[in-house]
Amino acid sequence: MEDLVEEYQGSLKKIREAKKGYPAKHERDGQQDIDFGLLSSMERDLQFILKWLTTGRQPGTYQGVERLADYQKEVPANPQWFNQGKLGHPLKLPASKELEEPVRFRIDEALSLLTVREREVYELSRGEGFTSVEIGEMLAISEGAVRKMIQRGEEKIRGTKESNLFLVNGEGI
Repeated sequence: MEDLVEEYQGSLKKIREAKKGYPAKHERDGQQDIDFGLLSSMERDLQFILKWLTTGRQPGTYQGVERLADYQKEVPANPQWFNQGKLGHPLKLPASKELEEPVRFRIDEALSLLTVREREVYELSRGEGFTSVEIGEMLAISEGAVRKMIQRGEEKIRGTKESNLFLVNGEGI
């Protein structure tokens, strides 16, 4: 780690020396001004990195995450959520709610045009019965975004039901 800090300090020294070779701001032409701006940007980035490496925490923060209260470190989550497809696994319905194969096929066909995120939101809302607020908290998105995804999903499903031959007689959807 010390070698890395030394390398960054050496780079910072070289950039500062390069900046000394430029004329004063009012004497620079357009290209010199652009080059000087790039050097200044690199200098700021190197200072930021060096501060981070030497202090062990992000510059600008007053205290590290280890000093936060326990309730500030926690992210509330519903334990059942992890068993309901959040990790990319298909939703497992209880035995009493198992669907017949043709109905399941029509549902999968209707949901096939949704993006992964839209499908996830739609299944949580319509399949699992979560509210927009709960879904937003689970997925770390706004309530309005959840409602918009549900609306888009319903529009896509409605369009699919009208145009897809497999769903013409889709009582299950």
